[in-house]
Amino acid sequence: LNPATPGFGEFCSRLDRKPRTFGTPDADFPLELNRAAGAVDAVQTFRVCGEEYAFELPGEHNVINASGAIAVALDLGLSPEAIRRGLALCRLPPGRLNVEVVSEVLFVDDSYNANPCSMEAAFGTFADLCGEAVEGRNIAVLGEMRELGEGSQRYHEELGRRLAGFDMNILVTIGGDSRHLSEAFVQELQDLGRAEETTTVHFEDLSTAKGYLAAEIKPGDRVLFKASNAVGLSGLAGELRETAREAQRETPFV
Repeated sequence: LNPATPGFGEFCSRLDRKPRTFGTPDADFPLELNRAAGAVDAVQTFRVCGEEYAFELPGEHNVINASGAIAVALDLGLSPEAIRRGLALCRLPPGRLNVEVVSEVLFVDDSYNANPCSMEAAFGTFADLCGEAVEGRNIAVLGEMRELGEGSQRYHEELGRRLAGFDMNILVTIGGDSRHLSEAFVQELQDLGRAEETTTVHFEDLSTAKGYLAAEIKPGDRVLFKASNAVGLSGLAGELRETAREAQRETPFV
């Protein structure tokens, strides 16, 4: 178990023995994080139990996930060398932080699923990928987080307030309770005196959002897609990538 996970103490109280831990510096399988590089194709390096490992998946949360897999592999008797070979083969499925540059636009497609924690993790990774770039804009395209029960509006509002702390030029929300995220985001920026920093737009359906984004996205921009899978944001992300490819093909050589 990861002791940094919310509810860790409650979970431990239900066990009949002490769990083994991973993902933190003082865990049974201690993790030493290196600062994730911002380059799109950067290799992340980190240490578990003093051994160095590397892989190409973006995001600090993926390093923590990898450290859990490493802990299991070590307990099963695999050598660090075998684990390194396995990590080198690791690839994310579609919609899981897929990063692609098309026509000078950085597309970050994390549209497979979403909850408050994974939303923040995706924004943190997106911020790392954007780095200190001064050209182009940071654009977040967010759909609602579903299956949150009676607390859905509150979770969206809380997330909107937290996301106001990130450097974002355009926020686009699509459908359902994502409007509460958008409203809370705008209110938080107003409270911070930063209301002019970000353009915020809400759409109720994907088709109108597509029309806006197809006209708005420009070379040099960086775009994050994140929502619960049922929203269908993966299709929108794919269509916009194809629009960018078509624009690139139609651009004459100079």
